[in-house]
Amino acid sequence: MTYGDPIPADGDRTSQPPPQQPPAQQSAAQGPFGGPSWPTQPTAQVPPQGPGYGYPGSAATPRPPVPQPDWNALADQHERDSKRGKWRLLAAVGGAFVLGTVTGGVAVKAVDGGPSAAVAVASGRASGSPTALASPSSSPPSPVVTRLDDAAGSVPLSVGSGAKVTDVQGARALQLTGTADAFAAGPNALVDTKGSFTVSAWVLNQDFSDTRAAVTQGDHDYYAFDLGREFRAGKFSWMFKVQSPTNKPGNPSQPLYARAAAAPGAAWTLLTGTYDAKSRNISLYVDGRLAQTTRTNGVWPYAGALQVGRVRYKSSWTDDWIGAIRDVRVWPVALSPAQVAATAKAPGVPAPAHAWLVS
Repeated sequence: MTYGDPIPADGDRTSQPPPQQPPAQQSAAQGPFGGPSWPTQPTAQVPPQGPGYGYPGSAATPRPPVPQPDWNALADQHERDSKRGKWRLLAAVGGAFVLGTVTGGVAVKAVDGGPSAAVAVASGRASGSPTALASPSSSPPSPVVTRLDDAAGSVPLSVGSGAKVTDVQGARALQLTGTADAFAAGPNALVDTKGSFTVSAWVLNQDFSDTRAAVTQGDHDYYAFDLGREFRAGKFSWMFKVQSPTNKPGNPSQPLYARAAAAPGAAWTLLTGTYDAKSRNISLYVDGRLAQTTRTNGVWPYAGALQVGRVRYKSSWTDDWIGAIRDVRVWPVALSPAQVAATAKAPGVPAPAHAWLVS
C-alpha cells in the first residue's frame, strides 16, 4: 500500500496479510494502517522499534541524538546567578523598612516578594507612624545618668534606676516618678545637724494626693530633717521639719514644722530651710521670702546620708517625690533672710558647700 491508497476493509486485513519481511528489517515494515508493524518473534539483537519519523507508511528513521549540555557553561551560569541573588538580598536588607511600630522588640517584613525572605529589624523607641523607620541621622538617646556631680564640692550623688536626668519645663532636672527606685543619695551625711545649716532646692510637684519629700537626711530609723510638701487635713503646704529631742522616755524626738500655704498647680518653686543652732530656730522660705519660723529643742542627730526624693521614717523609705527637683544646695551656716532672697535671684550667692543639678 502506498500513500493515498484507500484503507482496506476489515475483511481484507485477514485475506491480504502484509508481506513478510526479513527478521532484520521486520520492525520497519508497514502495518495494516500505514504504520510500522511489530515483529512476531523479536530477538534480543533487534528490539521493537517505535513509529517512523516520516509520513505514514514510510520506513522508520533513526532517532536523532540527544544533545548533551555544556556542563562547564551551566556551572558558570549558576555561580553568576548565586552572586546576583546575594547582592539582591543585601540590597533588600539595606532598604528594608520596619513593619509596624515595635517598642524594644523585632519587626519582620518580607522582602523581594518571597514569603520566606524576611528581614528582622531591631526596633528602638516607638515611632509615631506604623511604617516609620528611625533615620540613620537621628540623634542617639541620651545616656543614662547614674550620678550627679557636685558643682561646689567633691561629693557626687548616686542616682536610682527609676530616676532620670532630663529637661523639665526648660531646666535640667532630676525627674522622679514616685517609685522606690526613683531617688538620688549621697555616700554619707553631708549636713552636720549639730550645727547651723541651710538646704534649698527648686521643686516641681506633680502629685496632689499625699505628702512628698524633696531633700532629707537620714537612712536608719528616722530622718534628721525633711524639706518638701505636706498633705494634711485635705490641705497642701510647703514644709521644713526636723526631728527635735524630747525628754519623754522611749520617744527621743518629735517632728517640729515650719509651714507655708502651697499654691495649687504644678510650677517650679524654690524651697529653702534653715536651722540656727544658736537660737534653735528653723525657718522656711518660699521663693526667697520668709514664710514661718519655729522654735525647737535642737535637731536630733539621726545618722544617714543626704537623700533627694525620699525620706526615712520608722526604718522604711516613704513620701517618694513625684515631679522634678533641681539646684539642690547645702550651706554649713544658717543664711539670713537677705542672703536667702539674694540666692533666689542669683543661685550660688553666697557660695554653697555642695550643689547638684545647677542650672
